[in-house]
Amino acid sequence: MNPRKLIRDAEGGPLAVLKKAYRVTQRASLGGPHALWAPAWEGLRLARNSAWRARAALFVAPMYRGLCKEIGPGFSTGIYLPYVAGRGDIFIGPDVSIYGQADFHFGATLDAVPRLEIGGHSVVGHNASFSVSGHMVIGEHCLIATGVSFADCNGHSLSPDKRLAHLPPEPKDVRNVVVGRNVWIGSGAHILPGANVGDDCIIAAHARVRGEVPAGHMVLPADGKIVPLRAD
Repeated sequence: MNPRKLIRDAEGGPLAVLKKAYRVTQRASLGGPHALWAPAWEGLRLARNSAWRARAALFVAPMYRGLCKEIGPGFSTGIYLPYVAGRGDIFIGPDVSIYGQADFHFGATLDAVPRLEIGGHSVVGHNASFSVSGHMVIGEHCLIATGVSFADCNGHSLSPDKRLAHLPPEPKDVRNVVVGRNVWIGSGAHILPGANVGDDCIIAAHARVRGEVPAGHMVLPADGKIVPLRAD
């Protein structure tokens, strides 16, 4: 018999008393007005933020410099180390910020070493993912929101027989991804193999991008429709 169920279903006796005490402790908390707890919160926030900044500057940023082939001046990051699978070359321009966790997955489909370039003055949000088997370029001044994924290869063969045989993708399955300058990519968007996004575009949240997106256009989320941005 499950003891938790016995306590939950108890209607009387010691088990009912125990159930009531448990419910009371679930809702218990220290009381007091805002003025009493505000200094405690501010002190905690100051201590926490100071610890986070020290970790980012003294530990995480140096680890990024060890990971990347090149990082420009003014690089900033948060408290999370990147997740890295495989081997590839990463080049990061000046004044780039990577907030939160970033994932880097490098394939071994081509003879050349996978290469990822992130242009200067770009911002990469939490949980961004880069899956690179060929050559992927993110332009300057790009804004990449949380949960955006980039991939230049599907990772598995499109052939059912090859998938059953656990065969890797073929070189022809790798299609480079290029994102132009000053592109804003919304949360949860997927930049798929072969995507070529022009300058000054907007990719709406949760949109999927494959193929050409002309400069100055927006990709809508529902059907991937591409519409021109208004001049104003």
